[in-house]
Amino acid sequence: MTRIMTDDIVKAGYCITGARRHFPQLGLSREDFKRFVREGVLVSEVEHIEDLLVRNVIAAAKRRETANG
Repeated sequence: MTRIMTDDIVKAGYCITGARRHFPQLGLSREDFKRFVREGVLVSEVEHIEDLLVRNVIAAAKRRETANG
């Protein structure tokens, strides 16, 4: 199962600070962001969110996973 990591945000063309500020707009808490930074998040946990940033970051995570085998 694909896990989104902080590097995927950068590879998608976004910055971590901007992503942190965007979390509340997605209905995610500060604790959700802290957990994300520590351990990442499974794509299955966020794929229901209809947001361009989320879609682009999911795509970056899947590209990374494919490239790493």
